[in-house]
Amino acid sequence: MNPNLSTNSAVAAIRISSLKQGLQGDSPQAQKDQIEQFAKSHNLNIKKFFFLMESASKDEQPMQEVVDYCKDSNNGIQLFVIKSIDRFTRGGSYFYDHLKMQLTVCGVKLIDIYGIIGNQEVNTLEHLGVEFPWSIYSPTKKSEILEAERAKDEIRDI
Repeated sequence: MNPNLSTNSAVAAIRISSLKQGLQGDSPQAQKDQIEQFAKSHNLNIKKFFFLMESASKDEQPMQEVVDYCKDSNNGIQLFVIKSIDRFTRGGSYFYDHLKMQLTVCGVKLIDIYGIIGNQEVNTLEHLGVEFPWSIYSPTKKSEILEAERAKDEIRDI
């Protein structure tokens, strides 16, 4: 984990898709406990928790509410913590990328407790002393996209 993540300006989101899941599966309390432990071990102060009970497989993404909160500069949020990509969205790579890009544009880093999501950018032409938009990439982007697609595929298996 990047030691530069220590911040007092973090929010966290907890999502379940149904009451049944909340009782039998990945309960809100279990997610909250895991995020709090992660925050403690990384010296993060979660200013606000969002609790959402709604499917994230449809066109209207429940996490948009949290993203909008993060985008409001009056809230001063620098970090958005989730348990995992499948708790962030079940809409696949399109919705994952759309939500994450909104955060990136306003300077908010999205992280998950498993370390799948990365915020490092690499310039493949740095050794030449030049930079282009196409020479910048995220080493974790493919893993993030694959995980978002896996989360979408899981809907068919539930």
